[in-house]
Amino acid sequence: MRTDGMRRAVIRIVLWSTLAFFMVLGGAYFVRAHLPAWREDRVERLLERGDTAAARSAAGRVDDEAAAQEYLTRCDYMDGEALMETGDWAAARELFARCGAYADAREQALRCDYLLADAMAADGDWAGAADAFSALGAFSDAADRTRACRYELALARMTAGDKTAAGELLSALGDYRDAPALLRQIAMEYTGLSDPEAALQAYMGLSAGDWERMKTLEQARLAVPRGAVDVGFYHTVGLAADGRVLACGDNAFGQCEVSGLRGAVAVAAGAYHTAALFPDGTVR
Repeated sequence: MRTDGMRRAVIRIVLWSTLAFFMVLGGAYFVRAHLPAWREDRVERLLERGDTAAARSAAGRVDDEAAAQEYLTRCDYMDGEALMETGDWAAARELFARCGAYADAREQALRCDYLLADAMAADGDWAGAADAFSALGAFSDAADRTRACRYELALARMTAGDKTAAGELLSALGDYRDAPALLRQIAMEYTGLSDPEAALQAYMGLSAGDWERMKTLEQARLAVPRGAVDVGFYHTVGLAADGRVLACGDNAFGQCEVSGLRGAVAVAAGAYHTAALFPDGTVR
């Protein structure tokens, strides 16, 4: 009897062990079959809460590579939107660019470029803003903003005395605002002609070589300190580092007789005369 009891006990243990084994095995297969869906569901919940940092980490455990990449793209898009709200358009643009064709990411990237260009214009960086707006092509009013920035840049060049660069910009602007009138003004200054139309025709007829020479001369002129060199009708005057006044050219009216002028701080030439400014404010 005792032997039969032991036999039955052993059989029960074996049966229960086998049942437990198959239950564990079935559970493992169940978990294995549903784990990918659970992981994706977790990423979805995190994205719904806006927790993109945790969603990125969870996406790394998603088995389906295509699904994982899509989750990461959605994280980039959401982070890009958040950066735009803070005004960090450069960083937002990088994230939107990584999103490729997802949703309206390309449109958002262009919008970031537009806002960056607008910020440059607000800071007075007309050259950078014009280039940035121009790169946007037909996006929004980028073409109009490009012309506006180039117009402002032309005005800035005129104020700085760089008439050559201003003329090139105004010429390219065509009939934008008062660009034609400003261009005629520059043409009259360059050619010395009093007729605006004749001056413009002569100015626009300059060759590429003429333009290069004009640029070189204007750059050299702008590099000279104010009051250091000046020209009359037929003579030139200059100021040496030690304050001596120098002159050369026609001396029919004594305009080059400047050997007695020493210690000056600036010089100027009239049509037939020379003037020197001294530290005490007197002029000879």
